[in-house]
Amino acid sequence: MDELLTLYKSGSIQEALRIIDESLAQQQKAIDKLLKPLRDLRFHQNTIIPISRLPPKLMCRIFSLAQVPHPTASEPNPLEWMNLTYVCRHWRNIAISLPSLWVIPPIGNCKWVSEMLPCRSKGSSLAIRSDTEKSSTESGIMLALQQVHRIKELLLRNFNLDAWDSIQDMLPMSVPHLKHLCLHGVESDMGSGWEVIEPQPLVIWEDVLCETENLCRLELDHVQLSWEPHSPSLSLSHIPQTEGSSADFLAQWKAIDECPQKHA
Repeated sequence: MDELLTLYKSGSIQEALRIIDESLAQQQKAIDKLLKPLRDLRFHQNTIIPISRLPPKLMCRIFSLAQVPHPTASEPNPLEWMNLTYVCRHWRNIAISLPSLWVIPPIGNCKWVSEMLPCRSKGSSLAIRSDTEKSSTESGIMLALQQVHRIKELLLRNFNLDAWDSIQDMLPMSVPHLKHLCLHGVESDMGSGWEVIEPQPLVIWEDVLCETENLCRLELDHVQLSWEPHSPSLSLSHIPQTEGSSADFLAQWKAIDECPQKHA
């Protein structure tokens, strides 16, 4: 202490701060050394409890059920299930080691999108689900589309024309693992004079998503197709009625009808 006072009086403040930092670091090392045996004892104690000895497959099932939002939740938090990973070290290690728990990133949270893709999901197929009516998700989608070659499910709802055009810039022609494609444009709205305002439909460019040999479910709403599928093995199993004029719908159906193995 006397040394520090002398340094302060002499104006050597930086040297005094350096000595304080070194002293704090030494104290922290001593504290960590004393706490380690206590942490080891607590870990051993937790392993005795039956719930800490559940098989990893059963734990995976529990975590998966916890990911399903409660039906009464108005704004479900996609990260809420992660509270279970703080129960104990064993639970956390199991959760982190299971890629299947990290394949549906919370698109509205860019920090977790970057963490889950590709670190925690590893090489697993991805499901990208976004609804711009609930949150701003364009930045998260841009991050997720960096792993577009792994996307199995792409659901984009309530997208306006500008946001969709920005996203299309990152979409390739070929997405070989894509099985479910759902695109919903924004719905009609009431103007100030109570007139119905019809938004422009989303247009899928000719060179985007046209080679999807494993696609088996297609949902379109306020969307206009401008491409024809290039893969002879394309199989479509779910095509709901598309909003818009009958001419637009017939044009889209004509493109779909050329798929030789379609099922409607």
